[in-house]
Amino acid sequence: MGTVTGNISEATCVFRRTGGRIGRNLVIAPQATPMRYLHYARIAGTATSGPVEFDTAECEAALICLTGRAFVVAADDLYELTPYDALYVPPGIDVRVDADGVGCDLAEVGAPVEGDYRVQFVPFSEVQAEEETHILIGDNVEAGRIAAGVSFDQPGKWRSSPLREGFEQAQLYIDMPGDTWGIQMVCAELARPEILAMVRRDDCVLIPRGHSLSVAGPGARLGFLWMRAAHLEGADRRLGILPARSG
Repeated sequence: MGTVTGNISEATCVFRRTGGRIGRNLVIAPQATPMRYLHYARIAGTATSGPVEFDTAECEAALICLTGRAFVVAADDLYELTPYDALYVPPGIDVRVDADGVGCDLAEVGAPVEGDYRVQFVPFSEVQAEEETHILIGDNVEAGRIAAGVSFDQPGKWRSSPLREGFEQAQLYIDMPGDTWGIQMVCAELARPEILAMVRRDDCVLIPRGHSLSVAGPGARLGFLWMRAAHLEGADRRLGILPARSG
């Protein structure tokens, strides 16, 4: 993990190959990286690996299925998650994740909160698309800090997002076949990027502040899960839900 710093650099903000390990693996922890609140973990299982169990403790969390199928028990209720379904889980809840016969791979997005919220299931089939962006955890979910969605850009397309003051973001690259790649830029000023990196599937790039620009490489689409956390819990979260511009 990167060290605690406000600097934006590839050394502190680019995490390579964050998937593939069985179990629950914390990748991005608040205060251990330039992020103040946002955390990101991966939960993976096979038909024979057994359940993954954990407590959300002081954090709200969104479990987002990336591949396969998962059976999740939260607050004593059972939910079935298939690709891009999302489950919002408030703090202090025991969670159990079981994979079916083909296995599962989930992203866990979270942040510490103090408010009272409830478990909420978001089927991907009911998510309203905004062009090529699908907002999974947005106005449709009562939450304290987090928002999340998936975006899929065709070869050669770009996506630009000036991050609003008071928010932090991470982008996890997903659903990119083979050795296909894209380009991710992060900068406080467009003329002087702090990060200009080639990204592939399972790479995660932190955007603590400033401006984000991603470009799909030739011959393959660029897919990513974007994850945001508001610095102030409550109404300010809504400002972090708006999708990025693309072209």
